[in-house]
Amino acid sequence: MAADHDLFAGLDAVRWSRMRHAYGSARDVPDLLRGLADPDPAVREQALDDMYGAVHHQGDVYPCTVAAIPFLLRIVERPGLPGRAEVVELVASIGSAADPTGLSGPYRKADEAVAAASPLWARLLDDEDPRVREATAGVLLAGADEAVLARLAGRLAVEDDHGVRAAIVRAAGVLARRPEHAADTRAWLARTLEEERDPRLRLGLLAELAALPDTRLDLPVAEVLDLINAAYEGRRPTAPAAGAAPSAGAAPAADALFEGLSATAEREARHAALDGGAMPWVVVWDRGLPSAGPALHALGGTGDERALPMLAWALDREQMPHDAGSLVIGYGPRAAPLVPILRRRLRDLPTGDPHDHRRGGVAHALARIGPAAAEALPDLLAQPVTPAVVTALAALDPAARDHLPVLREAASSPDRALAVPAARALWEATGGAGAALAVADRCLDGDAYSRRDAADLLADLGPAAHARAGRLRRLARSVDPYGWLTLSAVRALWRVTGDPGTALPVSLALWEPHPYRRTALASLWTEIGPAAAEARPLLLAELGRARRHNAADDGYSTGHVRDDEKLLTLCRAALAAIADEVHAKLSDPSRRSAVHSDT
Repeated sequence: MAADHDLFAGLDAVRWSRMRHAYGSARDVPDLLRGLADPDPAVREQALDDMYGAVHHQGDVYPCTVAAIPFLLRIVERPGLPGRAEVVELVASIGSAADPTGLSGPYRKADEAVAAASPLWARLLDDEDPRVREATAGVLLAGADEAVLARLAGRLAVEDDHGVRAAIVRAAGVLARRPEHAADTRAWLARTLEEERDPRLRLGLLAELAALPDTRLDLPVAEVLDLINAAYEGRRPTAPAAGAAPSAGAAPAADALFEGLSATAEREARHAALDGGAMPWVVVWDRGLPSAGPALHALGGTGDERALPMLAWALDREQMPHDAGSLVIGYGPRAAPLVPILRRRLRDLPTGDPHDHRRGGVAHALARIGPAAAEALPDLLAQPVTPAVVTALAALDPAARDHLPVLREAASSPDRALAVPAARALWEATGGAGAALAVADRCLDGDAYSRRDAADLLADLGPAAHARAGRLRRLARSVDPYGWLTLSAVRALWRVTGDPGTALPVSLALWEPHPYRRTALASLWTEIGPAAAEARPLLLAELGRARRHNAADDGYSTGHVRDDEKLLTLCRAALAAIADEVHAKLSDPSRRSAVHSDT
């Protein structure tokens, strides 16, 4: 272990000013590294945020990132130093960063430097701080050797902290996707699932096994639901009764969140003083605006109306949380009781700070409430005209009786983000396509993002944009590595012409190479209906998959289940729309062979 005076020895001798990070010169890296070991938690948090924001920006690795690794290692090996767990997580991210360019350079050097510290990671897996042990489970995967599974399994056998145990299981899930470790790790996960009694860890093991490619688990749905409920309630799962109906899996979480939020001793708390069991409604940060607390975020995210009074309290604070308005958006018209507070905040929130987006959040919340918030129109008209305000004006008064001049002026703006929603609102209010076509023409001459906006706007106009069909055909055939522009173009082409001749073949070609466009493609084929019969095998294959495209191996999202259900729903809707064509073939003997070949 390095002595105190050696923690940053040689730091200033590194030629940081000759290196760069995401935001320019790397000369500030020494201060950031010292900040990671500062006794003040606010200083540490800011330094960590800046390290991720600049030195390891969005997973990138620069020469300055590699040069920082030796000093990061000194921090994490110092027992008793605050913030070590967070630094271990940073090192783990740096060491496992994927090179987006396909080159080696700093990415390879970073991976090698982190892997070379494997004796340190082996020691830290037994560290006194459980948060350090938890973070170390992930960093062990950098340059993982044949002993890594044995280290993880050995730690799990003696570990009593749930966070550490869960991290070990997650690390094993990643390891099981690597060909050289796959067989042994899969077998260990399956064996541990059989032996483990803690329902929370069993659920984690089950999730990791289910996420592995080509893996099917034959577990009854009722048993899995009971395991979920047991994990929430902290009890052992019970054997399901024969014929018993499965219980609702989300209810325990919402109920527990509501009970915890209702019983909280402090509705607001400073972030630096939070402990693991705190459930404040609002978190106050040392820098920047407050935010809604994690538990309130979770309850509001479920759409549970019991969160509305808590959101009203947060909205009404003098220092309104920056994300309070966005939480209201999900409630739509059910948030109508909050309109008086939203109107007041629209009037009294400070102006002039380009980084303060709270007014936009309030305007979007009013837009989602819709005509039930019509009383807020005077307040919106008194605001600077922004995309959020234009969207809200159109939603609260679709006929645009009082604000047509505002929309016309906004549609003529050179700011595409303002002109496009204004043009769309004018079309919907008046039925006149002139302004919208003019905006679309300007956007068609711009970059890829502008052309996509143009296509989406023309799709809304439908047959009124028929004169632009030629440009849409060319756009649909243009090179688009991401698929978004092509998708917008073919959707617009279908709505403008009603002819699937070009739109259908191009949309079919998007399905395999662009899996994250499948929800939109299924929606398009539902619109096309029987003429999209060629899409039927793709839709059936998607519905038959046990594991679809959004089950990523290297990440997760709380929206995956919701997105997956949406995709399945739209696939079924598309098949139902196509079914008319299948029925037509069955009724015509000359066309029956086509049906059999499809199935």
